[in-house]
Formats: sequence, C-alpha cells, structure tokens
Amino acid sequence: MASHRDWMVRNFSLTLAALTLRIYLPLSLLAGVPFPYAYAAISWLCWVPNLLVAEWLVSRSRPESQAGLAAASTAR
Repeated sequence: MASHRDWMVRNFSLTLAALTLRIYLPLSLLAGVPFPYAYAAISWLCWVPNLLVAEWLVSRSRPESQAGLAAASTAR
C-alpha cells in the first residue's frame, strides 16, 4: 500500500500540472513573453516543480531503512 500511495502522490502532482500551467501562462504574459513561446515552454515546464514536490513528499514519508534501500537500488 505504501508503493501505491507514493504513485498516487506522483499522479496527483501530474494532474495538478494543468493548474500550474494556468497559473504560469498569465504570469508569462504579464512579463511580456509572446504567447506561442510561453505556451511551448510552460506546457513542459509546468510538470517539473510538481514532480519535485511530489518526490520530496514521497522521500520524506519513507522510513529511513526504506530510503536507504531505495538509494542503494538506484545506485546500481
């Protein structure tokens, strides 16, 4: 169930990318970035902060022994 919870946190963060996009677009237009350039960049960049926060939450919720095992398995 812990693995499912971790993946649901990631899923929720990616779902919120649509909201992040709608926050970033008006800010970029206020900054004077032309819409086609802003949309092309932001449509990809809106995922990054959400996933970083999700991974931080997932890693924070793991017990220390699991975090060490996960780091060891990715180091291979």
